[in-house]
Amino acid sequence: MNRYHAQYRLFLVCFALVSTFFCQPIFSQGTMSLGGYVMGRGGWNTSFTALSRGEFAFATLPDLGIEGTYTINSKKDAAVMVSVGVGNVAVRSLSFDPFSGRSTNEFMINVQALCLSGKVGLRFYRFLNIFPEFALFFRGNIPLNMRYDATVDVFNTTTDVAASDGTLRQYTLPQDRLQTFMELGTEIGIITIPIGDGRLSVYLQGGLAMTQLVKMLPLTRIPDNFNIVGKDPLAGLRTLNVQPVSVGLGVRYALDIL
Repeated sequence: MNRYHAQYRLFLVCFALVSTFFCQPIFSQGTMSLGGYVMGRGGWNTSFTALSRGEFAFATLPDLGIEGTYTINSKKDAAVMVSVGVGNVAVRSLSFDPFSGRSTNEFMINVQALCLSGKVGLRFYRFLNIFPEFALFFRGNIPLNMRYDATVDVFNTTTDVAASDGTLRQYTLPQDRLQTFMELGTEIGIITIPIGDGRLSVYLQGGLAMTQLVKMLPLTRIPDNFNIVGKDPLAGLRTLNVQPVSVGLGVRYALDIL
């Protein structure tokens, strides 16, 4: 975790420098907008072992939420943004033969997680005269429910649930095993269309989860088909936890209210 903590600190420093450089706060001259967004998202699982890899997966439901912004400089081309909504995380991992590079049926997991999400960040308009919008943000996610299809039950190993024929079985992760996770992310506006007193924006978004979604508990049994190495009895399972990188395409409408 030290590496992730260092990344957090580096991002905070960069975030503060960008804020100071671009934004001379003149709140009395600011404008406020409020609107909503919808975004389709997918992602990869960045938790790997020597015998597993991640593949892209689409979330079955879109992200939905409301967002407010407040401009913080005299040119009104930089704003603080705050949003709250529901997010959907999707990842897929599968086992493969490192020699042939082909997938195998020894392990497979498809995850769909529903989260309550809150985001805070900075958005820049007409950024460097290249992008209509560019944003940096932190997003906190509180998982509400997670369902996964797997050849083995990765997180509940009190019984042998391995499917020798490679058939996927669906499980619901217990609520007490889900944990809040933070993301670092960015948005790039593709096109912005003025509509009345507001604007419609189409944007791309990317996010990197800094922590994993599942709290690992002591095991009563280690599945035979997991390659456990080192002194940590959870070493092999930790690397199969869910830690997604996500990308999304969204549409947002913001109405100026002040």
